[in-house]
Amino acid sequence: MVARAFEEAGVNDEILQIPAQIQSQFATQLKNDTKMSDADKKKFEAAMTQAFLPEKIGRELKQEFLEPCDAGMLRSVIAGLTNPLGDRMRKLEAFAESPAARQEGEAYAHSLAQHPPARDRVALMLRMDASLGITKSTMDITLASARGIAVAFGGLPADGSANLQSKQTSDQMHGAVLVNLLFTYRDVSDQDLTTYIELYETPAFISFNDRLEKALIASIKLHSEALGQEIKRMIPPR
Repeated sequence: MVARAFEEAGVNDEILQIPAQIQSQFATQLKNDTKMSDADKKKFEAAMTQAFLPEKIGRELKQEFLEPCDAGMLRSVIAGLTNPLGDRMRKLEAFAESPAARQEGEAYAHSLAQHPPARDRVALMLRMDASLGITKSTMDITLASARGIAVAFGGLPADGSANLQSKQTSDQMHGAVLVNLLFTYRDVSDQDLTTYIELYETPAFISFNDRLEKALIASIKLHSEALGQEIKRMIPPR
């Protein structure tokens, strides 16, 4: 039942995106780092790939839902996402994350300057982001991985610059999530969108997302800290 709930809720797709999401945080930093050799950069990238293997993270998350297993909550989540509206929304979400939608999504984002969405529509998307915890989850993953991996480089700076950068990243991410939501559900009526959001505001979905978020962050934190220690041993201090 846990595996079915993960499949219906798109958790497996989310887990598959985690390695690229974390690697993208460090891509520019690595590219511009003139002190680290190319060989060390390759070691760093290889270690990151191994640290966040989706199958490993998936196993850990499923185990969290088995101890203890709330069968009633899982049944409610599965039922909510396999009714006609839930099924339609999941298909739209899957398409929006696919390579086939990338060009269309970019064109849509550029069109928003000339054709901005209605204020009520934006409010619905902001409510959806809050109810599903999209921006929060993405930021939590970003911070957990950054803090763990930073061990290899002496930790995060103590001058407050990391907090400022985190705030800037959060604002940028929030904007990107809003645009993505507008694109994903562009052909969905406000009424259907409201019904879908209300589903995620039910006790079963709140419990499911809360357990998932805590388990995911714990897993990312554990693997990031282990990766930080491995990189510290592997790459000489500068």
